[in-house]
Amino acid sequence: MSHGVLIVDDSLLSRLLVREELRALGFSTAETADGLAALAALERQRCDAVLMDCQMPGLDGYETTRRLRLREIGTGRRTVVLGFTASSDPAEETRCREAGMDGVLTKPLDPQALAMGGVGGETLGALRRFDGRTGENLLGEVMASFLAEGRRWLAAMRGALATGDSGALAAAAHALSGAAAVLRAPALERSCAALETSVAGGDFTAAPGLVAAVAAAYGRVAAEIRAGSYGLPTPCLRLCAPVL
Repeated sequence: MSHGVLIVDDSLLSRLLVREELRALGFSTAETADGLAALAALERQRCDAVLMDCQMPGLDGYETTRRLRLREIGTGRRTVVLGFTASSDPAEETRCREAGMDGVLTKPLDPQALAMGGVGGETLGALRRFDGRTGENLLGEVMASFLAEGRRWLAAMRGALATGDSGALAAAAHALSGAAAVLRAPALERSCAALETSVAGGDFTAAPGLVAAVAAAYGRVAAEIRAGSYGLPTPCLRLCAPVL
C-alpha cells in the first residue's frame, strides 16, 4: 500500500505549505526533515512520489536520491522523485536528473496560488484560503514557523561568522533564502542570495556587512508580520522583536 506523497525538506515552513497545497489537491502526505529519515521512511512504506528538497544539511536531496536508486536496483520498483528547489538556475534540472530524479519543481509549489507580492500581498490571501478549508490558524502557524526559522538561521550565520566557517555561513544563507522565497519576501531573499554568492565565491571580507543586511531585511519582514499580527499568539509576536 502506498502512502501518497513523501515531503522531504529541512524547513518546517516549506513542509507546512507544501503539505496543505497537496492536501488541497486531494493527496495524502507524510514528511521527513532530512535525507536519512526519508530513506528510512521509504524502507518502511512505499510512496507514490517523493518531493525532495535539493539543498539540505547532511545528506542532501541529490545524494538521498542516488542512494534510493541504488537500493531499488533489482527490485522492479522506481519511486517517482521530484526535486524541489528555490534555485532558478537552468542547470538545476540537469543536476537533478543526473542524481536520478524524474523532474524538478520550483519553490513555492504553486506559483499561481502563491502569487508574487510582499508579505502583506496576495500570498497571505492564498494562505487564508487554507484557513477556511481546514478550520485551523494556518496563517499564524506559517508566520510563527518563519519567525522561528529566521531567528535560527540568523544565529547560525553569526556563529559561522565568528568562527570563520564559510561553508556553514553559505548554508545558513541558503536556508533562510529558501524560507524567504516560500513566504514571498523578495528583499530578504535577495540579501540572503548576495551573502551566499559572496561567501561561496571565496570573499569572506564582505560577510559581516552582508550578514547585517540580512538581519535588517529579516527585521523588516518581522515588523510587517508584527503590524498585521495574523493571528499569532503573544509568544510568537515576541519573536518579531528587532534582531539588529
